[in-house]
Amino acid sequence: MKKRRLLIILVCLLVLSAFAYGLGYVLWIRQGRNLSPELVPTAEYLSQNPTTLPNFIGWIDPPPGATLSPGQRPCVQILSKVLGGGIVTEDWVEHVESSTQFIINKRPIALGTWVYILRAGGKGGTGGELEFCVEPQVEAGLHLIEVQVSSVSGATYTYSWVFRMSSSPS
Repeated sequence: MKKRRLLIILVCLLVLSAFAYGLGYVLWIRQGRNLSPELVPTAEYLSQNPTTLPNFIGWIDPPPGATLSPGQRPCVQILSKVLGGGIVTEDWVEHVESSTQFIINKRPIALGTWVYILRAGGKGGTGGELEFCVEPQVEAGLHLIEVQVSSVSGATYTYSWVFRMSSSPS
């Protein structure tokens, strides 16, 4: 009888632990989908006062402050000349791939959820731009996005902007 009671208690504890772990995982997954309260003042400020694009960014599409429809991706053009990419080599492209980071709502975005396209000079050519597009995977509302990239000399460049995600397709 004691063994059976102990077994029932252990099974209940195991089920409760699994539930708590699962709930924690779901909350962790969703945390980047919404703007946390401490980021709201920064996001609201950037929404009202977008900063000018820095010299390492050619353009952002849709522009900062825009409203995106579900499935729409924000894209940014990174200029290779600022990052030390006079001649675009495989090593340079690998460096940019490994040093570029997108962060939405203070949560890093995994490499698999963003893509890039090399334009202009292409590998072995001079100049060239990299276009990065991010799959935001966020809920409707205001969101803070940041791109960080390092030059070959080690200088880090960062730019932050906001976008709104619509709840319905346009």
